[in-house]
Amino acid sequence: MKKGTYKDISGQRFGRLVAVKREGTTKHGESKWLCKCDCGKDAIIRHGGLTSGNTKSCGCLNIENLKIVNKTHGDSYSRLYKIWTGIKKRCYYKKDKNYYLYGGRGVNVCDEWLNDYENFKAWAMQNGYKSGLTIDRIDNEGNYEPNNCRWSDLIEQANNKRNNILFVFDGIKHTMAEWCRIKNLPYTMIWGRWRNGWNKKDMFLPPHSKRVHPLIRRF
Repeated sequence: MKKGTYKDISGQRFGRLVAVKREGTTKHGESKWLCKCDCGKDAIIRHGGLTSGNTKSCGCLNIENLKIVNKTHGDSYSRLYKIWTGIKKRCYYKKDKNYYLYGGRGVNVCDEWLNDYENFKAWAMQNGYKSGLTIDRIDNEGNYEPNNCRWSDLIEQANNKRNNILFVFDGIKHTMAEWCRIKNLPYTMIWGRWRNGWNKKDMFLPPHSKRVHPLIRRF
């Protein structure tokens, strides 16, 4: 089609839209059309959006589809729903930053949960889910499935990691998380000190304490 010409599509239907009349062009020279939607609203749509099938309504169709999705379980924006999608991402989405720790090691999501959020939600509610808890696999080599999962706080989950860090004081050995509980110290603070190379003699000092011993290069 030559520049300055256009195809007349007035009266033609595109999904819920019927082209009424041409309404000028875009800055790239593409025709824009005033359309009447079946819902009663008017909308100005690019010619290519109509003929390609990418635009089928004034926007009402997308809103209706979203309502259908939300009506299914009403949890699309809930914390529990995000947990469910999160475990699937780290098991199956290779670009996820944690994939190598889960899907990359062969960890999967059971069929009962994989494509059915309602089943996952029912299990969660019957097994102690509440805000602040995270999902934890009892056997770190096992899959995400009802018999291998539980709801834990950060310290409990840290104690269940494959790479637990152990410390011995006065002949008593505990994980970092256990020492945090014993000494009533924030786990995230102690973990940060360890990552930054603090010596174990300073590691469990109270908050805001200054370290005394030299840093240790760990990586």
